[in-house]
Amino acid sequence: MAAHFDASGAPNGWMSKSTFFTFMFVVQFGTAGLLLGVGKMIYLLPDSLLSIPNKNYWLDESRRNKTLATQAAYAEWIAAISAIFFLGIMQLTIWANFSADSMLNLPWTVALLVVYLVLVLGMCLRMIFGYYSIPTSS
Repeated sequence: MAAHFDASGAPNGWMSKSTFFTFMFVVQFGTAGLLLGVGKMIYLLPDSLLSIPNKNYWLDESRRNKTLATQAAYAEWIAAISAIFFLGIMQLTIWANFSADSMLNLPWTVALLVVYLVLVLGMCLRMIFGYYSIPTSS
């Protein structure tokens, strides 16, 4: 089956069905597993390995667990978004293989990629900039 496509959407690389689905399984669950693992491992890292703005404030003993839980939640969301993205890519590839010319649907592929990048970038920016300011007490 066609598994790789050039910039115009024409197939230029092939795999057996079993290799394709094994590859997609490994990529999808490997990526999600890695991100989920990072979210869990963050609790084990020493503060010196954590890089966030205003680290002394956010990793103070009274806020540390909530800060790390928030970071883990971001990793979980990015894992979920990535899993959906890879499912979409797999579906587009399958559809291409069922079409008469085996062409990848570029508008849908680009739309999926743009949505994925916007969501992940938005999550990363929200995560980063959420720690730039220290709340003032009222």
